[in-house]
Amino acid sequence: MLFILNVALGSCGQFFVHKILNEYGSLSISIVGSCRKFISILLSIVLFAHPVYWYQMFAILMIMGCVVQELREKKAKIKA
Repeated sequence: MLFILNVALGSCGQFFVHKILNEYGSLSISIVGSCRKFISILLSIVLFAHPVYWYQMFAILMIMGCVVQELREKKAKIKA
């Protein structure tokens, strides 16, 4: 049963990746992937009380800063 659920969820994930790629482009997939990983890290920290060292937090903030900068550049390019 878990195998079927895993296959079904994997297929849904691939469908949405393909849909995002066709409608919004590869930059959007990169941003969605980064946000998904960020949320996974936050949930891991909160739910399982994993320790986070200062250099790990620095790396997380740098990555999210880059995602925000990409969104700003994309928005500015659309307005221009």
